[in-house]
Amino acid sequence: SWRKPPAACVCCSSSNAALVNRAVCVKGVLRGAFFIAGLVKIHQMDIRFDAELWESQPTQVTWVFVTLPIEAADELRFMTRSLPTVGFGTIKVRVTLGSDQWLTSVFPDKSSGSYLLPIKAKVRNNQGLVVGDRCTLVLQPIGV
Repeated sequence: SWRKPPAACVCCSSSNAALVNRAVCVKGVLRGAFFIAGLVKIHQMDIRFDAELWESQPTQVTWVFVTLPIEAADELRFMTRSLPTVGFGTIKVRVTLGSDQWLTSVFPDKSSGSYLLPIKAKVRNNQGLVVGDRCTLVLQPIGV
């Protein structure tokens, strides 16, 4: 949707004039924004990152997660800043890993300052992944 751009970038305080000339913020927060006649169009953006699969402390049920890199977590926070908070800070996302796609939520992690993304056993098996492997994931926040 078209709307007026902010007076300055929220992450680096670049003025609109600087953003119009480059069409993106230096730090990438407004990546994918197009400026025309004082209006900005923000397109749905994917967050793509690589991460390593890790296993939670084994209890009766073992969970496997990836931790979003800080840059991906910051981009996700920015993209979802206007959405109402759900639960204890979870964000609903569509995830793509290889040929698999599913809906889930990412969970805030105080120790890393990022988010944890659970990876289903079915997806790991489909993709031939085990704990310790690195994989490329794509997140799309739901409701943005």
